[in-house]
Amino acid sequence: IAPSSCVDVDECKEGIAYDCTEGEYCMNTVGAYVCSLCPIGHTSNVDKTSCVDVDECVTGNNNCPEQSYCVNSVGGYNCFCSYGYRLNNTVEPSSCVDINECDMGNYSCPRQAYCVNTIGAYNCSYCPNGYKYNGRSCVDVNECETGNYSCPLQSYCENFNG
Repeated sequence: IAPSSCVDVDECKEGIAYDCTEGEYCMNTVGAYVCSLCPIGHTSNVDKTSCVDVDECVTGNNNCPEQSYCVNSVGGYNCFCSYGYRLNNTVEPSSCVDINECDMGNYSCPRQAYCVNTIGAYNCSYCPNGYKYNGRSCVDVNECETGNYSCPLQSYCENFNG
């Protein structure tokens, strides 16, 4: 009679490890198996033989603030503020707040235009006719002082707003 040998049955591969639950994976041992917890940010695959990353951005299981976007990473995720916003982590929970590009001087407008902050961006605006931008606001152009007027003889120039 030839000697016989025992061969371990891999219960995980055979699919007979039924008591592993969601978030656990099956790990074969000699003569048995154990169910182990998946690391944070992971869950068990369909046949519970390994752990896979959870994409919290797709599942919505993240706490990214408004005006931000979620980027998945292995075992977690990161939140980034959208363009025109910055992270304000001085309050709890953190939030993304508008960047005032005009106050920061972080804008590009033509010389005759001025910066107007908008939510998440800025616009360049122009002064109405008869006004010019002095670096802070639109001010009246005194056409009498600039000589840019036409008055009939025997009259004088009087400036009006605009």
